[in-house]
Amino acid sequence: MTFRTFKYKEARAQVTEWGDNTATLSNIYSGVRGEGQATALMTKICTYADHNGITLILMAQRYGKDDGTTLNNVQLRAMYEKFGFVKDQSARGLAFMQRLPSHKIHGV
Repeated sequence: MTFRTFKYKEARAQVTEWGDNTATLSNIYSGVRGEGQATALMTKICTYADHNGITLILMAQRYGKDDGTTLNNVQLRAMYEKFGFVKDQSARGLAFMQRLPSHKIHGV
């Protein structure tokens, strides 16, 4: 198991590689909205995953206060879909999503 922290300006995320070409993406955070920092961060992570043949898995669920500064769950899922994530149908109602490695980052 390998832990990697990805950063872009104020945005950051934790990637845990499991040694079987899968990794979980967690603790995704951007301190500002509307400046493209989360998009740049996700592009960086997806590019890394593509170059290394890694399937990314995450749980699309808002955390933090619901004060209008964070995306809600629907907005989060839509953002991740732009990067090629799809809902994991085996997740039994939970908001797990996965992204297979590709040679092109979708939606960016």
